[in-house]
Amino acid sequence: MTKLPAGGSWYNGEIQHYTNRTTNSFVQNGVLNLVAKKESFTDQNVTKQYTSARLNSKFAFTYGRVEIRAKLPTGLGTWPAIWMLGKNINEDGAYWDNLGFDKTPWPACGEIDIMEHWGSNQNFVQSAMHTPSSFGNTVNHGGRILLTASSNFHNYSLKWTPDINGCLW
Repeated sequence: MTKLPAGGSWYNGEIQHYTNRTTNSFVQNGVLNLVAKKESFTDQNVTKQYTSARLNSKFAFTYGRVEIRAKLPTGLGTWPAIWMLGKNINEDGAYWDNLGFDKTPWPACGEIDIMEHWGSNQNFVQSAMHTPSSFGNTVNHGGRILLTASSNFHNYSLKWTPDINGCLW
């Protein structure tokens, strides 16, 4: 299971428990599925009425291209996102923390949202950069309407070079 942050929830007031169960994340026919379920589930003495999966990969790099092919869920309350954080993030107990890199709080550590989608705004897909200069009022963002965001797979990518920073569609 994922260690709950102080207060028992994730940082956006998320109401689900993230689990490591195959009912919440599995590969089928070459496709990674992340599944939210309405079910009572207790973890670390906290009971919530939903479960889902939160997958973290750990790979530090400077410059390159990241591409994800995804079909997004529908429905109020869904909030799929693919993002990158600086490995210097101060996140107690996390992977980079255990390796001694945990020196900088969010958002000073940097965050790039390659793709973010809210079920309350179906078909609008956005990317953003979170920095200390726009903490709480992200101004570094852009998005577009994608009418088939939940019915078809689409590629979401980021290209990072010394001269070009940003998300590509």
